[in-house]
Amino acid sequence: MGLFMKKNLFLSVLILFYASNPATIHTKSNNDLDSMDKGLLITYMVVAAAFMGLGVYSMYQERKNAQSNTLWSTFQPGQISENFNSVAGAHEAKQALDEIVQFLKNPEYASRLGAKMPTGIILTGNPGTGKTLLARAVAGEANCTFISVSGSIFEEVYTGLGAARVRALFTQAEQLAGPCIIFIDEIDAVGSKRSHSHSLHQTLNQLLTCMDGFSSKTRKHPIIIIGATNHESILDSALLRPGRFDRTINVALPGLSDRIELLKIHLKNIICADDLNLEVIAKQTARFSGADLAQLINQATLIATKNHQDAVTMKNFEDAINIITLGIPDSSIKMSDQEKRITAYHEAGHTLLHILQPETTAEFYSVTIVPRTKALGLTAWFFEENKHTLNKKEALAKISVLLAGRAAEEFMFGEIGAGAHSDFEQASSIAFHMICSYGMSKLGKRIYDVNYISDVTRQLIDQEINIILEEQYQKTMDILKTNQEKLTLLAERLLEKETLYAAEVYEILEISELKAQVA
Repeated sequence: MGLFMKKNLFLSVLILFYASNPATIHTKSNNDLDSMDKGLLITYMVVAAAFMGLGVYSMYQERKNAQSNTLWSTFQPGQISENFNSVAGAHEAKQALDEIVQFLKNPEYASRLGAKMPTGIILTGNPGTGKTLLARAVAGEANCTFISVSGSIFEEVYTGLGAARVRALFTQAEQLAGPCIIFIDEIDAVGSKRSHSHSLHQTLNQLLTCMDGFSSKTRKHPIIIIGATNHESILDSALLRPGRFDRTINVALPGLSDRIELLKIHLKNIICADDLNLEVIAKQTARFSGADLAQLINQATLIATKNHQDAVTMKNFEDAINIITLGIPDSSIKMSDQEKRITAYHEAGHTLLHILQPETTAEFYSVTIVPRTKALGLTAWFFEENKHTLNKKEALAKISVLLAGRAAEEFMFGEIGAGAHSDFEQASSIAFHMICSYGMSKLGKRIYDVNYISDVTRQLIDQEINIILEEQYQKTMDILKTNQEKLTLLAERLLEKETLYAAEVYEILEISELKAQVA
């Protein structure tokens, strides 16, 4: 029973008790009782009875609903149109799930050699990666019944209600005439690590009991339970033991080729200009999920619509990516001419050091001095999705790029501002990890746990960080001085246009290759 209803029923009983025992209300004299307004007592009794009646009726309705299938969606064989061809990418996940499809189609698929198919499967991954779509695709491939339910419906309203809903769900699956998939989205809502709540214990225990029953050899037809979660780490260990959810399949973010396929799917009904380059867009959207790409396309289309265009252009996509990744332009931020000039040279410094250093492996994307929700100016480059290691030269180059904004300010204006806080924070973090995690310093080829080091060692680490940062700052300053003309050209054009993309920057700098050696 929910806390609110418990309080209401307690209050109702209390009112009825006092109303039916007036001697407990006034204890001073019987004369006081005789003078009590009997109409008020009757009102108390009516209100109390109404509260109790409402509580009882609500409990009855909830219990009744728990036994029905109105709380979840049931799709009969043939009603699911999705299949594995509907899912772009996720090749490993589809390959793993194909075994389930074969089992649902032919229960003897696994038992021929004595193997046992899993009762339950957990699909994990970032939001928007297509876990629900994959579950539906399995049902479509197997042509079986698909029961879809949100884990939140098992959350307690009244004591025992969650458990009753679990029983009703599994009872329906057992009564079907053929194979079935039970899909529980956000299963962490019911299967998270047990707290001190007795009611939550009841619901989770009921789920475990039902799953144990499904693992019985006496069941009439195959039943597979698929759970989806973005938070695998909080699931109760009892759920993940063999015989229950004993297989976990990670649905990863789409790779480059997968993003191209997803873009093609989502762009089917969009009028696109001839200049649209899906490969470039896919490169710019590393770590985007399928849902993120759908949002991107919608944002680009809205921009084109606002501009009264006949088709969505590449420029629309570039602007949409900037909005999603960098933030919305903030017109309320008004910079003085001097602030704007300093910002332009600051961002030009970042851009120049990124392009001129051969050790920077990420591909430059854009630079802007349009104030946004996250910063007054921003320099962006493609995420290196296929790069999994970092050598010392690359780490030092990253530090140089981060320090270049402050160095450009000091070099061109002879003064320093407060706009490099985030840059210094990131640069210091890289230097720290070079020393303490990667063994890339004079302090040795080892790992330092800052929780278990002496004050002397901590001081040595701080000194080494300062040395790394100072050396890279001086290197950065030297590169800027050597390429002052390029720095000025880039900053002045940035003041003029406010946002520059890669092709424009390389044209301004008269650099034909994506990377150029430092002069």
